Amino acid sequence: METELIQSIFDFDTGNQDGLENWRREREAMDRKIRDVWKVPLGRTVRITLRNVPGSFEGKLTVAQQPKEFSRQISLQLKLGSMVFAHQEIESCSIID
Repeated sequence: METELIQSIFDFDTGNQDGLENWRREREAMDRKIRDVWKVPLGRTVRITLRNVPGSFEGKLTVAQQPKEFSRQISLQLKLGSMVFAHQEIESCSIID
């Protein structure tokens, strides 16, 4: 199932005090959808090994680039510290927090 990503709009002109909270809710909903579609522990502290890269790495797993669609068929770019990689490169991943 493919869904197009729609960017949120900040509403500063109307004095809407819930703008930041709305953004946070939308961001968390997007992160949940990414976790569900790509089956990655986004936002958690993890230990990962990557294919063809020696050693293991630890840190908080985040999205390097927001996906334009929610489809496991496209490559999700993830970030761990300063390292950026595609979800397909993960050999193993364990949550350590």
